[in-house]
Parts: sequence; structure tokens; C-alpha cells
Amino acid sequence: MIRNIPKIDPLPKANSLLFQTDCKVERADDFRHEIVLAVKTAEGLVLFSGCSHHGILNILRASSQAFDGEKLIATIGGTHLPDSDAYDRFETMEEITDMANTIVRQYPGMRLITGHCTGKQAQQQFSKILSNRFDLFHSGATYYFDEK
Repeated sequence: MIRNIPKIDPLPKANSLLFQTDCKVERADDFRHEIVLAVKTAEGLVLFSGCSHHGILNILRASSQAFDGEKLIATIGGTHLPDSDAYDRFETMEEITDMANTIVRQYPGMRLITGHCTGKQAQQQFSKILSNRFDLFHSGATYYFDEK
């Protein structure tokens, strides 16, 4: 498990809509409770995240560092990148493009498998840039990660 993910890259802008309470005071959620599960396989690491409120790039960096640069072969989870037409304060297509290009450059060969909390615009851009390394998950889906 990976916890305490450093916030080096920007956090998803949709985080600004989420709050936590202690039954007395409501405040912005800091997502300290969120973790990433890393499963080590013969081919490399497969990461499982929830909504990626820490930001997909921060999660990838923290996971790679936690496992001393072990190859990341797949990340399965949300990206917390809803469509920007719902709120103009969400990530622009340019910002999503930059994220996708960073993934291609820094994590070659890694598959991004997402669905939950990933808007159509982000899905289309990730699919365009990551090509066959991008998939949408759904209930009952099966994925194979061997390179054979």
C-alpha cells in the first residue's frame, strides 16, 4: 500500500467540490485517508486506486519511488477528471493532454485502465495519446498483463 502521496503535480481541480466533516466543522477534504494498492507481478507493478484525488501523476510518481523505480505495467482506477463543460474550473484539454504525454514519456508501456470519475473528454484524449495502452473498465472485465 502506498500512503502519504506527495503533492508535486497539481491536484485534480474537481477536488474543490469535496468536503469532510467531523460533525461540527466542514472543511475541504485533504484525502489523507486514500491509499493506492500496488501488486507486484513478474512483469512489474499493477496499481489500484480509487478516484485518484491525489492526482494520477502524483500517484504514479509515489508508486514508482516506493518500489525503487520498478516498472509500472498498469494503473486501474479513476482519474478524477470530469468533463470541463460541466464546470469551467476543471482541467482543460491542454492540461489533460499534458498529463497523457507525461504518462507516455515517464511510464513507457504502462496501461491506464479507467472509467469511474473520468469524463468523456479525458477518456478521448487518453485514448488518442495512449492508444492501445488505454482501456475503460467495467464490471466483470478481465485484464491480462503478461507481455507474451
